[in-house]
Amino acid sequence: MNESISSKTSVRTFITATSAACALVLAGVTAQATTFVNVSCQTSPGLGAIVLSSNSTSNVTLDFTAVTNYHASYSYGTIDASGTGWGTAQVGTLHLDAAATATAGVVANYLGCQATADVQGSWDDHFTLNAAPAYSGQLGSMTVTIYVGGSLFVSGYYGASTSFQFTSQLSDSAGTNNVLQGGKRLYVDSNGAVQTQPLDGLLLGPGILQRTVYFHFGRSIYVKTYAHTSVYADANAYVPGHEYSDSEPTSDFGHTIVWSGISDVRDAAGNPVTVTNVSDSGYDYLSGTAAESPVITRIQLVPQGLELEWTTDAGPRSYTIETSASVIGGSWASVAGVAWPIQANTVVLPLPSQSPAFFRVKVQ
Repeated sequence: MNESISSKTSVRTFITATSAACALVLAGVTAQATTFVNVSCQTSPGLGAIVLSSNSTSNVTLDFTAVTNYHASYSYGTIDASGTGWGTAQVGTLHLDAAATATAGVVANYLGCQATADVQGSWDDHFTLNAAPAYSGQLGSMTVTIYVGGSLFVSGYYGASTSFQFTSQLSDSAGTNNVLQGGKRLYVDSNGAVQTQPLDGLLLGPGILQRTVYFHFGRSIYVKTYAHTSVYADANAYVPGHEYSDSEPTSDFGHTIVWSGISDVRDAAGNPVTVTNVSDSGYDYLSGTAAESPVITRIQLVPQGLELEWTTDAGPRSYTIETSASVIGGSWASVAGVAWPIQANTVVLPLPSQSPAFFRVKVQ
């Protein structure tokens, strides 16, 4: 019997301190914000589990990648399995990504292999919303916006699966407790069909989540945001009738959880209240994570005019398209004929009156 087996594994670890954390350390104050990442992947047969895990006790960015590959070749077939996990965590943002592949092919007998990848991440912090002294200790409400972005995909043999779970908890020192949680699992059933299963009671998918949260003005609010994604690939090939099998589940949440700000702060009577915020980490929970600059990805002539499309970022954003006859030193103005701003990331504009015409996206 001819046989060859090879395996490979690699890991990457990256840890950086944010400027806010550095300032706290230099001032001699211990930051209460923490970040956590756990990344693991495994193939079977092959290598044991590779696990990377770290929990910081200050506001630092944790970034881990783990990869494992296994290949075996026999006289009657081959198997290949690989798992990849990537996770970063910092206050305000979590990024998780997991992928696995398993393939098996035979001309006789049976061969099978499996691969897994599992990534977890979280951040913890404390912040306080302060208003005029008369509001101190009084009950209030706020709208919290969290962006969940990503996708799930699964294919392959019975049991292959991919899943994503998310929990965000906000509780204050005066006794309020608010929890938002949910998730989704895709799996291949015994008939080879892909099924969908809600996790933690809520079928949570990509998009903008806005919830009313209760708190007390001037009281410390504990916030913990946690996400978990996992994939399992399973391939089994046999003779007769099933000589080749492959499985490729992915959980691509490269921009998984982004805290996108607080709005509509009100007192117990429903009146709007102006607040400021302070946090142990230095993170601005009112504004949230700043949007990256949008990039125009398509300009197309259509019967109605000129259609533009651009990239979007986390959170509820409004956009205005501005135009100019010159990029350097030109005067930019909103494109006429559209009621700006808009919330969509595509629009049909009237044909420009000047030539050349340049466009840019203004985020609000």
